[in-house]
Amino acid sequence: MSFSFLQHSVQAVVASSDRVQAQELLETLHQQPLPEEYWPTKVRANPTQLSSFAVSFDIDGVLLQGKHCLPNASESITLLQRLAVPFIFLTNGGGMSEKAHTQRLANRLSVCLDTRQFIQSHTPFLDLIPRLQEKNVLVLGGEQSNNIREVAEGYGFKNVITASDLAAANPSIFPFSEISQEHHNKLAKPLPAGPLVIDAITVWSSPRDWGLDLQLCRDLLLSDGGLLGSISKTAGDATLHNHGFQSDTPELFFCNPDHLWPTDYKGADGQPQLRFAQGAFKAALEGIWSVETNGKAPLISRTVGKPEHETFAYANNKLQAYQKVFHGAGAPDIGSIWMFDDNPASGILGANRYERGWKSVLLETGVHVAGTVPSVQPTSIQRDVKTAMGYAFQQEGWSLPEEAWVWATKLTQAIKKLQNVLNSPSNPQSL
Repeated sequence: MSFSFLQHSVQAVVASSDRVQAQELLETLHQQPLPEEYWPTKVRANPTQLSSFAVSFDIDGVLLQGKHCLPNASESITLLQRLAVPFIFLTNGGGMSEKAHTQRLANRLSVCLDTRQFIQSHTPFLDLIPRLQEKNVLVLGGEQSNNIREVAEGYGFKNVITASDLAAANPSIFPFSEISQEHHNKLAKPLPAGPLVIDAITVWSSPRDWGLDLQLCRDLLLSDGGLLGSISKTAGDATLHNHGFQSDTPELFFCNPDHLWPTDYKGADGQPQLRFAQGAFKAALEGIWSVETNGKAPLISRTVGKPEHETFAYANNKLQAYQKVFHGAGAPDIGSIWMFDDNPASGILGANRYERGWKSVLLETGVHVAGTVPSVQPTSIQRDVKTAMGYAFQQEGWSLPEEAWVWATKLTQAIKKLQNVLNSPSNPQSL
């Protein structure tokens, strides 16, 4: 079935608003191959050749700005899929399960995605399960609509406690809760009976109720063995390591060191202005901690997420494994991995440090401002995801003709039209 015929079919389905036909045609379009004449020359010369390179995408500021797709984001994914080039999403975002996050991104990009390709900031928290599975773990961040609790429990943590649980059980734990108390009461679950000992504090996404969460972190980091409401017996003892602070208190884990991130917000000049991310919350806690300790004890914590080595090692192993799933056990190892990111201090720094075939491409569609000197020098600076794709493919000898992008754009437009039919609330067949 020719692509031209499919385009005409899309127009007919849109005109009729037939949801059944829209779904059937949508599935056909998702399987539509890239015409051979649009393949890179190197691939046309040897159609059985497998890609020895891969792409790793940041999301915010690379593929999305807020909830909206950046230009050529969907087309980039479509072309990689049609050319069987392995890719993953390596994001410092989080706050939901990998499955839910993958589906949300797929819907926004109008493509089909595999959960195995998705690595979010807190995915490495899975490594904590053997040690903390049976312990009481305080889970912070996200909308606190219990999605964070569900994600943590889905990872395997059996005794999950949220800030809402603590605020509902003792409303005076934070004195300025008049705006948020009703919200916490609605979401809370009963606490375990008896004195509550917290073994670990984990921050899974940017906290929403900073005042409450900072108060809880401060209290627990100054507690006696994680017993909520107690006071440490060793804090401030100059004869002990770190002046006795955090000698017997809950471990503290973060999963996103990003201080700022791009959203839909625009300033007075109409240009995007960056907003606080989880790294800003960590900085606020460090400031409070410095006051509490009179500057004598740095805050002890562990952070995963970009640019940390642990996250890039995890991503590297995932990509190599996915190559075998994608192409079979005999597929060659991936030789080079192109990290597309908009933040020099995040994916660019992480890729440069990790090396092992990783190369960094800094995009000008998010944190990094065009014309400024980045704090970390990437392999290349490119205007957007399309030019980044063009650069990486050219370096690998897989130069993409412009006609391939035109085809991918037409395909994306057709898919979005069908999605509109399926999602239309005015469609009588959707009632």
